[in-house]
Amino acid sequence: MARAIKKVNIKEETIIPEPVVAPPIQNTKIASRIIDKDDYVDVLNNTTKILVFVNSRTTGEWIIEGYGARDVMQVSDLITMKSNQSKIILDGWLIIDDEDVVNYLRLGELYKTLIKPDNIDEFFKLPELEMKEIVSKQPKGTKDLLAQMAKIKIDNGEFDSITKQRFLENLLGIKFDSSNTY
Repeated sequence: MARAIKKVNIKEETIIPEPVVAPPIQNTKIASRIIDKDDYVDVLNNTTKILVFVNSRTTGEWIIEGYGARDVMQVSDLITMKSNQSKIILDGWLIIDDEDVVNYLRLGELYKTLIKPDNIDEFFKLPELEMKEIVSKQPKGTKDLLAQMAKIKIDNGEFDSITKQRFLENLLGIKFDSSNTY
């Protein structure tokens, strides 16, 4: 018995794939030199207190006395610090004074807005709106530092604008009176 074969017209369609668009590359700076974990870099204390770090891996100890005081640390110690006691770095208590190492440790975004010792005096001269914007981007440790530095400036008579004092009190959630030691 003969089977009937139904003839079907099949149109050939050319499928053109849509171009794949890569997501935009974020503007991240790549270290301009190769970072060796044994390299030494300058660091500085960004608190008004004594900053102490003990490396749990090597038992090395760093004591950095007072605001703006400098020392040197190996990159490997900074890696350990970021892993084990990240608050020291992420709250801005310790400033790494080497842009390549900052980027190597993936701290570039934090350091873009971080108030450092060389620009804190300018901060107190800014208009209130700019101060508010800058403070909103600071980690807690830097906000504490701003309160401490403002208190020192008030006590020394270097910061006598009552309006700005009240503004900073509201902004930082503190009170500048003689009983506070920050």
